[in-house]
Amino acid sequence: LRVPPSEIKKALARMERLKMIDWGRDGHYRLTGSQFTTTDDVADISMRRAHSEDLRLAQESLDRDSVEERDFTNMTMAIDPGRIPHAKKLIREFRDSLCAYLEGGEKKEVYKMAFHLFPLTAPEEEFS
Repeated sequence: LRVPPSEIKKALARMERLKMIDWGRDGHYRLTGSQFTTTDDVADISMRRAHSEDLRLAQESLDRDSVEERDFTNMTMAIDPGRIPHAKKLIREFRDSLCAYLEGGEKKEVYKMAFHLFPLTAPEEEFS
């Protein structure tokens, strides 16, 4: 995972404390089967840090990984801002569906999937 061993030990201890993993009889960690998600639309500093880290990892992947191993696509569009709540719902449904599909089969690698929808225009009050 391109993470120092000391960080991996901290993460494993945290996941065990949160009951995300436990130590199996075979001497290996195993998933507990618990599902964990964050609350939607919360502007928490820890979530902001996690999103910043995701952007850094994406930049590293863009510089390192072949186009066969990654997918970076985007669109710029003019939209009705009133449609954002429904758009976010559709993104979350698609994300969950794609995740379920990708987690099937033989798991050999770990991937990060991220979607970004953000305004490029400045609010009108900035020009008043």
